Amino acid sequence: MASSLRRPNLCYTARVDDRTREILTSSNQSDWATPSWLFAELNAEFAFQLDPCASIENFTCDRFFTEEDDGLKQDWGPGPIFANPPYGDGLPEWIRKAHEEFLKGYTVVLLVPARTDTKWWIYCLDGEIRFIQGRLRFNGSKNSATFPSVVVILGDAYPPKIGKMYSARPIRREKLGSAQTLRGMKL
Repeated sequence: MASSLRRPNLCYTARVDDRTREILTSSNQSDWATPSWLFAELNAEFAFQLDPCASIENFTCDRFFTEEDDGLKQDWGPGPIFANPPYGDGLPEWIRKAHEEFLKGYTVVLLVPARTDTKWWIYCLDGEIRFIQGRLRFNGSKNSATFPSVVVILGDAYPPKIGKMYSARPIRREKLGSAQTLRGMKL
């Protein structure tokens, strides 16, 4: 059974004015299709059973919830679960839901922005964090993201630590292999 790590509120959140928020979330789109190479690598490791944040156009698992199904109101078990939640104002709700499912004993793998200055980041600290070097280019996008991304693994077998590093740069992935340990990678 997953244990909840109780931490004092050590997370300080920078105040962001409306203009800065607009720049940081400058896209009209909040749902971005997971890069195929990244999902394939993660799925080979975890064999995902559910994508709770999907659409008919971008689901990654045979079992998935769309916006109409409202994955926030569904049970996600038994897992493992892959979630690339919408990156808009509702993102904190998805992070809290993923953490609740983790506390039920499910393994949840999240692809989220590396926003360590947010209130929701504290939930990510209960799991293994895998950084992505460079900016991801989400499927269907002409350009790379305007923000860094991380893979967060919440699960009993994945205690809090910094894990592998992935490279978002195709040439670097081919040269080094996409998953590298942080110590083994030349930055």
